[in-house]
Amino acid sequence: LAAAGANQPVYDIPYSIRMENGDIISRTMTSAGAASPHFTYSTWFKKSDVATHQFLLWWQAKAVHTNAVVELCWFATNIFRFNLWTGGSSSADRYSSEKFQDPGAWNHFVMQWNGATVAIYQNNQLVNMATGGDIVSQSWGLQTGNIMRVGSSDAATSILGYMADSYFIEGQTLAPSNFAAANEDTGQWLPIEYEGTFSGNSFYLDYKDASDLGKDVSGLGNHFTTTAIAADNQVLDSPTNNYCTLSPLSKRTDGSQVVTLLEGNLKSTTVSVGGAGNNEVASTMAVSSGKWYAEHYVISVGSGSVWTGICKSEFPHNESMETSTNCVYYLEGGGKRVNGSNSSYGDTYTTGDIIGIALNLDDNELTFYKNGTAQNSGTAISITADEYVFTWGKGSGNPSTVWNFGQDSSFAGNKTAQGNGGTGEDFFYTPPAGFKALNTDNLDDPSIVLPTEHFNTNLWTGTGGTRSLTGVGFQPVFTWIKSRSDGLQHMLFDSVRGATKYLVSDAADAGATDATQLTAFDSDGFSLGSGTVVNGTSKTFVGWNWKGSDTPTKTFVVTVTNPGSGNRYTLDGKVSGTNAMPITIEEGGTYTFDQSDNSNSGHPLRFSTTANGTHGGGSEYTTGVTVSGTPGSAGAKTVITVAASAATLYFYCTAHSGMGAQASTPGSGGGVSDLSGTTASVVNANTTAGFSIVSYAGSGSAGATVGHGLSQTPDLIIIKNRTAITNWVVNSPIIDSGFTKWAMKLDIDQAISTDSTIWNNTAPTSSVFTLGTAGESNRNNPDNYMAYCFHSVDGYSKIGSYTGNGATDGPFIYTGFKPAFLMVKLVTAASGQWAMFDNKRDPFNATDRVIYANLTNADTDVSSYYPYDLLSNGFKSRIPAGNGNEANYNTNGQTYLYLAFAESPLKYANAR
Repeated sequence: LAAAGANQPVYDIPYSIRMENGDIISRTMTSAGAASPHFTYSTWFKKSDVATHQFLLWWQAKAVHTNAVVELCWFATNIFRFNLWTGGSSSADRYSSEKFQDPGAWNHFVMQWNGATVAIYQNNQLVNMATGGDIVSQSWGLQTGNIMRVGSSDAATSILGYMADSYFIEGQTLAPSNFAAANEDTGQWLPIEYEGTFSGNSFYLDYKDASDLGKDVSGLGNHFTTTAIAADNQVLDSPTNNYCTLSPLSKRTDGSQVVTLLEGNLKSTTVSVGGAGNNEVASTMAVSSGKWYAEHYVISVGSGSVWTGICKSEFPHNESMETSTNCVYYLEGGGKRVNGSNSSYGDTYTTGDIIGIALNLDDNELTFYKNGTAQNSGTAISITADEYVFTWGKGSGNPSTVWNFGQDSSFAGNKTAQGNGGTGEDFFYTPPAGFKALNTDNLDDPSIVLPTEHFNTNLWTGTGGTRSLTGVGFQPVFTWIKSRSDGLQHMLFDSVRGATKYLVSDAADAGATDATQLTAFDSDGFSLGSGTVVNGTSKTFVGWNWKGSDTPTKTFVVTVTNPGSGNRYTLDGKVSGTNAMPITIEEGGTYTFDQSDNSNSGHPLRFSTTANGTHGGGSEYTTGVTVSGTPGSAGAKTVITVAASAATLYFYCTAHSGMGAQASTPGSGGGVSDLSGTTASVVNANTTAGFSIVSYAGSGSAGATVGHGLSQTPDLIIIKNRTAITNWVVNSPIIDSGFTKWAMKLDIDQAISTDSTIWNNTAPTSSVFTLGTAGESNRNNPDNYMAYCFHSVDGYSKIGSYTGNGATDGPFIYTGFKPAFLMVKLVTAASGQWAMFDNKRDPFNATDRVIYANLTNADTDVSSYYPYDLLSNGFKSRIPAGNGNEANYNTNGQTYLYLAFAESPLKYANAR
């Protein structure tokens, strides 16, 4: 069942209808409608082909014109078209500026006609239909004897994909909210039960009766006749349970052969266009844990080699899967290929055989089945822990296969009962015990269900006066602001430095303070002053916002040592010279000072608002403080929850003078001391979302380590000296595993380069990163630094790399979520800007508004060559070689680093 929020009823759509060219759903009108009707058409659609003219709805019309035809369709360029044809020519139409080419998930489309204008919505977002001829004053209707078709205009122009829950409501113009609603917990746009009325030529097709897929269940009896449609057209794939298919966006074609996908992207075949070559295609979903089963039916092995199996989701997209060290295959000749090496395995297979693939990522094993029998006597193939997609490929010849991920076993001409094996899915053979179909119901729940609770983008127009911006959804601790309309600097603010302090990403400038720019981080956004760079009158802006820790908690392990001038409290093994280590403990957090070590005997730790507490004429501070046990004994501790607006505190020993130090108490978001490195740091870490802000002072010592506060090794570290004019430095173990390079500079378009003085040739760990002596990262002048650290979180964020291919059909990069933000940088060549995209400036594809982190340029419209599609399961490059801009996005053979944050994990994603 579909997930539901507190006020949203559960509404399950169990089936859809899968259509191909030749499939027709048609009805001849038996009653006339109004000459200028109002109507609404609502349907769910999962697209298979992304480059074909397809029809969602078509009908003959009675209007001021005769022999008129109305069309709601896609062009082959993937734009929406609403059109009225009369006398064989287009008399009125509208085209969308957006492109719809996401085959990985379901869309909801609603078309409204109010008698004069048309409006089309995708997933409750109004589509821009401003391009094209005039449709105002045009009128048309339905008349007796006219024909209406759902999903096609004729046998040659059927939709290629899946439809579900199709409504035509005559006489009413209804909002999308009559048919669907946003889930309160996940944000996903999901179907709800229509509670309105039907009249006249209205109908409702739910496709639940496999014996009559044109049945109208509105109660009006407006049934449709089907042509070339049988029970096999009904499948389990639906808007409330999206199934895996093969992906037309994730295939490799060598130029001499073409991979063609049919039957809802479950049938795969190749067509020669001259010569031979390797071709492969991958699935729309990847998995990194659990047990998964899929079936591969062999229509024909052709004249050459065939392989089926799995590949790592991030295998290089210009690399042959056949020889890749990232793939494991079962060959038609009976062998296996593991990481590019062949060996014997099982039986040969050929036309008519069904290959089962059981992927066990709990135990990192892979087993292949032939016609229900486990190969290699059931001994599994060992694989490395990773994230995998299902794949199929071939060498020479033109083989064909059909896949089943649990939605349809009809490929063998002997469809079994749905629910085979008690799994609730439709497999031909019963899967091994514990193995599941690959669909969104079965995907693991992500650790972050609603990504906008941790990262969000907002847009605004400047007023030139003080104001508070709300709607972010949380209190940010890091906000990056850029003017969209003007060539102004990027402004980067974080709560650890304090709201009015900023850095600029487009220059090597030191940090600065300006009380007229961002003035406060608020509970649902931030406040701005009158500063032109963030709030100039009539200028437009974008802000990217990251959430920090909720309520900080930390335990400091206390020992008592003598560093050279008497006893001192030593926290986590650290002192500052011969004195106790000053620390920072943020307001609202709870901090435990563990005095269990026997060295604490006779040294009770307490707090005061004056240095040295009662030894300096002060008094003990007790607000929010609890004390347990006897120092030096197990369980002894002093715990403090720092009150709001608390004064600067000091920790001290009640029995001895001079043992303690200062405990600064910044406000919300100000950070907490991390003493895990040789250099102390102050950190605000959102460990759930894999993001931390780190402030530290340079030591000038090669090999100095700094605690980053995350729960695992960062995948990306960005550092800026905020005291001096130096370049930003960026690195990632994904592109530099040993951190032997400084990798890149955020403020310029420099390629990766070697410099051991930045990172001391030492990779980061799960607790610290290591520094050399360079001014960019660790100069003792004294210089102060900020580091922003990120690691990937399944379903929420991804730091990775891809290799360009220089083609319009560029590489597809699987993220496992629908991106809300994407930053890309060319790594291996001397130029390439830091390109930034998001779903607020571009709510639809094509994603063609770019801001460069290293330039002050205004938001740039690059629609003439748009760089990427942001999709339900990742993103795809669209830049061909030779257009003058591909260096930033898709140069053949070059490596690109990317940072992406999610709008929605794939489990809950709608198509874009």
